Amino acid sequence: MDKYKIYNLIDTLQELPRTPPDNLAKRVIDGINAFFQPTAAMVKIVFPDKRIFQHSIGDISNQELLKHYEKQMSGLDVNSAQFVIEKEPPQVISVVGLKRLDDFSGGISVMVDDFNPFKHILRQVIELFINNISLALTMQSLERKIELDKLLVPVYADIKRFEIEYILAYYENNPQSAILIGAGGHQQFILPKQLPQMITVDSGHVSPEHKKGICDLLPSNLKFRNIDWDSFTVGGSSIKALFAGNFKNRQIIFSKFRSLISDIDFPTSYHETIEAFKLLKKDHTLIVKGEKIAAILETAVAINHEINNPLTAILGNAQLLLLHHENMPKEIKSKIDIIEKSAFRIRSVTQKLMAVIEPITTSYSDNLDMLDIDKSIDRIDQDAE
Repeated sequence: MDKYKIYNLIDTLQELPRTPPDNLAKRVIDGINAFFQPTAAMVKIVFPDKRIFQHSIGDISNQELLKHYEKQMSGLDVNSAQFVIEKEPPQVISVVGLKRLDDFSGGISVMVDDFNPFKHILRQVIELFINNISLALTMQSLERKIELDKLLVPVYADIKRFEIEYILAYYENNPQSAILIGAGGHQQFILPKQLPQMITVDSGHVSPEHKKGICDLLPSNLKFRNIDWDSFTVGGSSIKALFAGNFKNRQIIFSKFRSLISDIDFPTSYHETIEAFKLLKKDHTLIVKGEKIAAILETAVAINHEINNPLTAILGNAQLLLLHHENMPKEIKSKIDIIEKSAFRIRSVTQKLMAVIEPITTSYSDNLDMLDIDKSIDRIDQDAE
């Protein structure tokens, strides 16, 4: 098999998703012609708005024969079929319909000589062309700008558990149309001119002086522990998304956000697919870590709620009793001291659980690990004790 033909075929297939719709049919015919050198070939794409893009090669009689077998395939209620035609020389015709369910239609039909060395892979190659036409049509449909509010509302509902208070997003080529979403809902946000300048230095980085300025621009009196941003691709367009909240690891936030919009943005070329796969592996690790942290924090909130109230009563009463330690036996005071210290220890553990930034486990017993709280907490919070 001619390896250069294979290389050209792969290049053509990779180019199709980026090919404009008015040139798509011709580009497919050129690719099929270069690989098979067919007797005749036809490509037809009908858009939902009734626009038709088509291209063909071969004499009129062979094109009419292709149309005849296209109708036969439609009558069989199948999406693809192959026929052997008793002509001189014998011909093989393969017909594959466009695999789209949202009002696109059309297909590819190709006729080759029976002695064509590639006839045994005719249908499979046409299937590859059809799949890449479908991908191209999908991409061109998605290139219409996705409304940010429709994107962010479900994303925020999923990501707020990672201690996100606000998400501010806008298309980079249209910063005036920004959307701000928080616990109070979403709203159009008039982006102050100085804000884009605050987040253009390094991806994910907001300087301390700019952090204060951004806090002042958001409709809240809260001062957030973190304000970070990154660029993301959505439907072929680039958006900037800024996250404000008390989250501890911005990479986990970026990975989670990217995973939530991944069904809208997808790779098309071999190189993009490889890069996307590498990023997916990296994001998966971060997301798993983030989910663990979120689960620990949710548990910590429940523990604080359920334990701290009775713990406060225990500690308060123990300290009240110790105010009168001179009137109690020494062994009683010693036991109350133990109660006070134990209560302080419990409170310290519940506070440390809230500061977990990376779950690290240690062996507890056979086949059982436990969270090493001191190694897992935010070092800044730990040093501040």
